[in-house]
Amino acid sequence: MNAIIRLLSVAGFVVSALLRVTDPLLPAIAQDYGASVANTAMIVTAYALAYGLFQILYGPLGDRIGKLRVIGGSLAITAVGTTACAAANSIESLAAFRFTTGMTAAAVIPLSLAFFGDQVPYDKRQVTIGRYVGWLMMGQIFGASLAGALAEYFSWRIVFILLGATALAISIPIHVAARQTILTPPPERTRTRLFGLSPYLNLLKSRPVRLLMSAVFFEGFFSYGGFAYLGAVLRTHLGLGYLAIGAILSGYGLGGIAYSMSVAWFVRRLGERWMVMIGSLMVAVNYAVFTSAPNWESALFILLMTGLAFYMVHNTFQTLATEVEPGKRGVTLSLFSFALFLGQGTGVALLGRVVASAGYTAMFLLCGMGIITLGLWFQSRLADVKQHPRG
Repeated sequence: MNAIIRLLSVAGFVVSALLRVTDPLLPAIAQDYGASVANTAMIVTAYALAYGLFQILYGPLGDRIGKLRVIGGSLAITAVGTTACAAANSIESLAAFRFTTGMTAAAVIPLSLAFFGDQVPYDKRQVTIGRYVGWLMMGQIFGASLAGALAEYFSWRIVFILLGATALAISIPIHVAARQTILTPPPERTRTRLFGLSPYLNLLKSRPVRLLMSAVFFEGFFSYGGFAYLGAVLRTHLGLGYLAIGAILSGYGLGGIAYSMSVAWFVRRLGERWMVMIGSLMVAVNYAVFTSAPNWESALFILLMTGLAFYMVHNTFQTLATEVEPGKRGVTLSLFSFALFLGQGTGVALLGRVVASAGYTAMFLLCGMGIITLGLWFQSRLADVKQHPRG
């Protein structure tokens, strides 16, 4: 089982790198195509929307034919779409390729989390998922720093070729593991239809599910939606090069790794309610002061603290999602990702309008207000979300 968890962790590393790889590149891609940063942000929205929308397919599919089989196959197809991004000759074609990549990469992280829900007891699950998050954060660091370095010295296109090759390489042992490994059947397993909305509509009849999905949508809107513009702030406010932007954005991932290494302590000392409260407050404050950072050192520190705080909240949401409907974990985690990335895609688009009309400072203040409001609301509803008996 530990070997499979490591394989899934590396797969999550690759998908996480793909998810964040464009963040430091928006100014470079905009310059390459002669467009504005706000318009170029469509490549972030395209990936996020596809990533979220296609959860509707993968959740029931993973529950029906096996989560590992779906992860291995989708990762191989992701490799092709990622490589195609390097050949894009316009923002529109790059957005189309990113949309296609988001369609297939969408299976990996939510089905991995559902797999952990099936195989890891609840009292150990937050720690297991927290360590998995460490791999996701390393992927973000790698994606951001590699993209920044290549944009500075070579071309932003090369990074897509490298990530495509890596995705193909890791898909092979996952496919082998899916065929050869005997797993413990998930508790209270429920068969679901492969196509259509009925599995999700039935799931949303549960009030705890509705509360959790609402929370993660707004988390994606304000936290991830704002994150897409951090690189542009570093470029416009501090005049940094792309290599420096990529390195500083990696601070967010380092904060996530710090959380991953400390997750057992946080769970033991704070508990879920205080992790949500303290984490949301820290993210809100960090976003509110980011555009006032006087130098790169302070910007890096803010991002370190933001990454740590964000995952105090997000990892709690993820762990709750693995248990809110134990017999439908694939569908539940897919809906969770759908809500998160629908929030991100919507947030990037609408917050871009705030940037265009009122500037970056106003946009990040709005994000901070939204995040702290979310934290206050969710901690007051935590008991309702946890009312489902443990599986």
